[in-house]
Amino acid sequence: MPTIATPLKDMVSSLIATPSVSSTQSEFDLSNNEVINLLANWLDPLGFDIQITPIKDKPGKSNLIAGLAAELTAYCSQDTPTPFLMTIICGSQPPSK
Repeated sequence: MPTIATPLKDMVSSLIATPSVSSTQSEFDLSNNEVINLLANWLDPLGFDIQITPIKDKPGKSNLIAGLAAELTAYCSQDTPTPFLMTIICGSQPPSK
């Protein structure tokens, strides 16, 4: 039976253990900035271009865009211009163009 390599398993465990509940009920809604920073800290050393954008009117909420491309794209859809661009988006809405 295949197993997950320990470093990846540790990363996934850290990600799951980081509080980041999004809820329409303010008493349950938490910031996602710890998750954003965790992902950014993993991706930056791998050469990803990192862009963290606070979400307007949502204190403690941000979008993370991480791309492997010569130029960081604000938001990518399925018609991405290059197959080498990988985008990870964490947040409640895409950034404004």
